[in-house]
Amino acid sequence: MPLKSSYLLYGYFGAGNFGDDILLYSAIQNIIRRDPDAKFIIRSCGSLDFLKPFGDRIHIADFEKIHRLKYPSFIKFMALLRSYWLFTG
Repeated sequence: MPLKSSYLLYGYFGAGNFGDDILLYSAIQNIIRRDPDAKFIIRSCGSLDFLKPFGDRIHIADFEKIHRLKYPSFIKFMALLRSYWLFTG
């Protein structure tokens, strides 16, 4: 069984900064050209509706929500890993 390629794109996306959002869109397009089966986990600070053309290969991760939890760092780290594993499973 071939491995699935998953990419974590962590930046200030969806915050209303057109430059960051266009860089994200362009990066996804370029990665897909080289890796047609690529899937993406993206940190979002707001709406990423402009990524709808990429369909189900995009998973929006609310890392800020996890970081705001009042739990020890280890539990937060496990929550981040769980978010990744659920998507790449």
